[in-house]
Amino acid sequence: MIKKIKYYLYLTSLIFDKHKFFSKIKSQNDDLESKFLQEFIKKIDNKSFIEFGFHPLEFNTIHLMTSNFRGVLVDANKKNVLFLKILGFFQNYKIKVVDLFLNKENIVQVINNDYGIFSIDVDGNDYWLTKEVLESKRNFDLMIVEYNSSFLDKSITTPYDENFNRHNKHESGWYHGASLKAFIKLFNKKNYGLIKTTGGNNAFFVKRESLNKFGFKELTFEEAFEESKLRNLWSKKNAKEQFDVIKNLEYINI
Repeated sequence: MIKKIKYYLYLTSLIFDKHKFFSKIKSQNDDLESKFLQEFIKKIDNKSFIEFGFHPLEFNTIHLMTSNFRGVLVDANKKNVLFLKILGFFQNYKIKVVDLFLNKENIVQVINNDYGIFSIDVDGNDYWLTKEVLESKRNFDLMIVEYNSSFLDKSITTPYDENFNRHNKHESGWYHGASLKAFIKLFNKKNYGLIKTTGGNNAFFVKRESLNKFGFKELTFEEAFEESKLRNLWSKKNAKEQFDVIKNLEYINI
């Protein structure tokens, strides 16, 4: 309890100290995603973003928020949501923060506009939620999804469960989302091409018609796949060893 109180007091201190807040924030993987997005947004007309799943001090679009681009942030953690609502108010960011546990029905309702950049990382129904968004015919210049490198080169996803919680599904926390190959197949149906991965978890897609415009080359699975550096580090197991732990659980082949 004391540790939690100290953490919340620490977060509160960041609300009123912009310099301190800026020194602590980042995206995953040593800020690689954030640096890429800050350059990418200069190339597009729709300079806005929407991100599903965030930590108060770490999410892909965090430096777009602090650069005062317009955006929407969605998460089911009430404390994370409250912190960013208060932060946005006191630091005058152009963000809307939504407290919502996502499912196939409500995710499209949240996306009431076209956004330049879409990002999702909810450690659960990521494949099925992204599928709903792609079928909604909303337009994005760039879409970022988190793939599960523990699923190796298999084209699989976990079955849809409206109340998905990866730690309830398996004690390892490795059973969630979808493989990179499954996401490539999904985006291929909507004519999006893979252009980048970072850290063995984030995959970036743009419409094929925009590849030349943005100066990107479409990547194959073999060119782009990498194992999750962070997961391998803390688990002391490589992706194959991770999959061996969860291989007997239920999967859907894509």
